[in-house]
Amino acid sequence: MVKLCRMLVAFLAPLLALAVISSNAHATTVVMLTDLDLIASSRVIVTGTVRGVFSAWDDDRSTIWTYVEITPDRILKGQLPSDLIVLKQPGGVVGSTAMRVLGQPLFGVGRHVLLYLNVASDRSLHVAHCFMGMFSIVEDPASGTLSVERWNDSENVDRIPGTEQSEVTDRAPLNQYLRRIRDVLRTQVQASGVADYDAVPAEYSRKKEEASGYSPDFVLQVGGVRWMDADNGQPMVFLLNPNQAPIAGGAVAELSRAMTAWTAQSGANIQLQLGAQTSLCGQALDNVSVISFADCHGQLDPPIGCSGVLAVTTIGFTSETKTVSGQPFKRLVEADLVFNKGMDCFLGISANMAGVSCHELGHALGLAHSTDPAAIMWGSARAGRDAVLGSDDIAGVRYIYPPTTGGGGGGGGIPPTPVSITSLTLPGATQGQRYQETLSATGGTPPYSWRVFSGQMPPGLSLTTSGLISGTPSEPGFFSISVLVVDSSQTSPSSDAKAISLNITSQPSSAPVIAGVHIKGSKKLQIFGQGFRIDSIALINGVSFSPKSLDSDGATQILFCKGKLHLGPAGTNVVQVFTSDNRSAPFSF
Repeated sequence: MVKLCRMLVAFLAPLLALAVISSNAHATTVVMLTDLDLIASSRVIVTGTVRGVFSAWDDDRSTIWTYVEITPDRILKGQLPSDLIVLKQPGGVVGSTAMRVLGQPLFGVGRHVLLYLNVASDRSLHVAHCFMGMFSIVEDPASGTLSVERWNDSENVDRIPGTEQSEVTDRAPLNQYLRRIRDVLRTQVQASGVADYDAVPAEYSRKKEEASGYSPDFVLQVGGVRWMDADNGQPMVFLLNPNQAPIAGGAVAELSRAMTAWTAQSGANIQLQLGAQTSLCGQALDNVSVISFADCHGQLDPPIGCSGVLAVTTIGFTSETKTVSGQPFKRLVEADLVFNKGMDCFLGISANMAGVSCHELGHALGLAHSTDPAAIMWGSARAGRDAVLGSDDIAGVRYIYPPTTGGGGGGGGIPPTPVSITSLTLPGATQGQRYQETLSATGGTPPYSWRVFSGQMPPGLSLTTSGLISGTPSEPGFFSISVLVVDSSQTSPSSDAKAISLNITSQPSSAPVIAGVHIKGSKKLQIFGQGFRIDSIALINGVSFSPKSLDSDGATQILFCKGKLHLGPAGTNVVQVFTSDNRSAPFSF
């Protein structure tokens, strides 16, 4: 038996119904910028979706940089292309080497974000003022409304309030916050001309090739812990206290699915088993791994309604180390899973119970919260997820427990290639015209099941479970959403989530045609023709006029303009009519 005086213990971050909350010692101190200062000082303000993240050394191998690929959907300040921008953030993971700059935000693929950006000396863009310039755009699962929520690194950052009395926003309704940004920008003189920054760093393509375009999002618990006996084929056994389980029978079926997932879906060299029933419960350092329900010792805060902590995992480990995958790991000796009391509203559903159990068991195996929203180890629970690993979960557990080719304790060697989405940019669509396109994926076991993971489909379009996007788009614009695909394997299901983009152009109209003009005095002019609109602009000798009225005489339209016309001699004047998407040929009179 391992003596308790040699044992280290970690209380893992709880899985929440809505959010992750943690606190610890601080390492970075900041004075918070007010909303006004943040808006005014940032060179670029944009919303978009994270579509890729990778890390690479700089050329002299002194610093690791993380490159974050963003598909923008709304540019509030600055000049940017509509298809791709790439941020260059300090820190990252390359192989077995990691560099973490405390206070810098972390990015997960598929996350919808609002970003304040500034410019580095090499012209690259980065999040302004560390974490202060990054907000996640999140959807309320009950109301469907969108909010902005500032990225929070409370574990490593000590926030000091400023002396100014102006507002500092950490969370607000999205539309309300966007209006505030626009109101502030309306009072400023905006820069014009060519932007003195690069939307994509000059070395981006070369560094992406060096990094093979991939950087794992999985995070190891407390620097690396694992079950060493897994290398000898011994299973990790949990005793079960079924008392007050939210599902009849002690949720044995759901727990079994969750345990099987970590081996069968990944091929990692780890086995998990349910052992005998026990009366033990709660979090305790007793060298016994126990799963229990209803927080028997009152160690967790009770939920509010159906929101709050769902479950907590506690691990015990010693200082004994072993190097695996080039990483030193400490020896795990126990793990206790405690499900909260009063969360039957969520945990009483079989798929939810299996999904939360799978997440907590991932902590027990040595994984912390992933930055990949498609991972089961993402820090917020999702209804109906069940025990389905994402590609990042598979990469993480295989890193800690590398597969064996002989199958002993490893669940059968290398698993099939996980499903992967291949549709990233869709063919363009036109407002008011029927659109139909099928999403594609490779790997896994067809047929696939699709759904929207984050964001909203363009108005007029919908996505079916078979991956068909169809409908008639009603609004033009550049849209970016994240979609989730799950394959149909019964033994080793896999999933993938990626951001996809669709550009919807306006319905083109026929060009306006000028047939003639009629002058009334020095301040009134009628323009006769076709294809005019009430919001047309008339350019008369280089001076623009907004028409006072638009009338019709049979098939002929008449635009009436009034104002000081500055007309020259007959035959020397030129008029041209502009609509929002077209223009007439110049007409001389």
